[in-house]
Amino acid sequence: MADALSGLVVKCVVQRDGDRHRMLDSLKEYGRMWLEELGEREQLADRHAAYFHEVVRQADERWLGPEQAREYGRIAQAHPDLCAALDHLMNDPDGAAVDLAGRVAFFWSCCGHLHEARHYLERALLEHREPGPVLTRALWALGIVRLLQGEPEPAAQLAVHCARAAEEDEDPEAALGAAYLLSLTYLMTGRPLVAQSLAESALAEAAEDDFVSPSRLRCRLITVFTRTALGVYDEAEGLARRLLAACEQRDEVWTRSYVEYQLSLIALFRDRPAEAAEHARAMLRGKRRLGDRFGIALGVDLLAAAAAEQGEGEQAARLSGTGQTYWRSVGHPQRGTPELAAVRERTDLRARTAIGDHAYRVARQRGASDTRATLALALGPAEPPAPPE
Repeated sequence: MADALSGLVVKCVVQRDGDRHRMLDSLKEYGRMWLEELGEREQLADRHAAYFHEVVRQADERWLGPEQAREYGRIAQAHPDLCAALDHLMNDPDGAAVDLAGRVAFFWSCCGHLHEARHYLERALLEHREPGPVLTRALWALGIVRLLQGEPEPAAQLAVHCARAAEEDEDPEAALGAAYLLSLTYLMTGRPLVAQSLAESALAEAAEDDFVSPSRLRCRLITVFTRTALGVYDEAEGLARRLLAACEQRDEVWTRSYVEYQLSLIALFRDRPAEAAEHARAMLRGKRRLGDRFGIALGVDLLAAAAAEQGEGEQAARLSGTGQTYWRSVGHPQRGTPELAAVRERTDLRARTAIGDHAYRVARQRGASDTRATLALALGPAEPPAPPE
């Protein structure tokens, strides 16, 4: 296979692009025509979809391991192929599209593809509604997407449905997933005490290491978020630092980045803006590894707040503009726990006070239009996150 591919490169039929290969559209059309003529198009589409279904299955299974960041990169690179595979699998009688959409949606939700995630989940669920773990997972993923798009009530309803299905199926991972979704819904709608109770009840069902299960780890993260929201900062910081150490030991990136987010928030609330900035930078470095534009948007907001608290009005305004560009790129309004809205308002007020309305507008526009330069300035010598598309 490798020799055949090398031969096609030599003949300019395909072009090397990093670790991947590309083909001119005209050659694709020519090849597609011959596949139709030979009656092999459907067979090739089946093989293509099966291959990328396996890519996603492996990425999902490795979510907690040291290859987490690498798997996010694979999913990002494969985005056009995954869309093509999902389009093809919609006609599959076995419901493969539901499984594929349910597995890839969490990756896509993190990386700025909320609209695609919802589109394919809803299409697949219209065609296949057979009860079981595959359906439950897809409904859970749809709940995550709808919550991040600002629809907490439908998300909560989906979480309740998933909890019932998990109980019927005797599926502990699905039960933890439902608890995570419902507690996150309560957290983002200003009810952290209820969210904390739900997450802790789910964790108490089995006294296991948090890293045996993605949903268990996410529920543990909720317990940090809720304590911060409740203003129990000593307790929140203690939990966060223990979880951070565990993540660092395992080279887990997604959770660690959100722990850094919480530590940044806690430092801001305790009037320690320099410390808040360091944690925000650490969060951004982690989100850069994953290509997580949602997380980058959150991290930039915190970095702007830390700059404003240190009297760096122009820097804060530029970062606010950059953050807004990232939020637009992921396709929904600024999100986060409710207290983050107050942080943003304070950031804008302090930045305007420091440099004046006109200078604030100019700096904010500069940050919105030149995200790479703004982040390079804020993050230092490390390569900044790619600009939003």
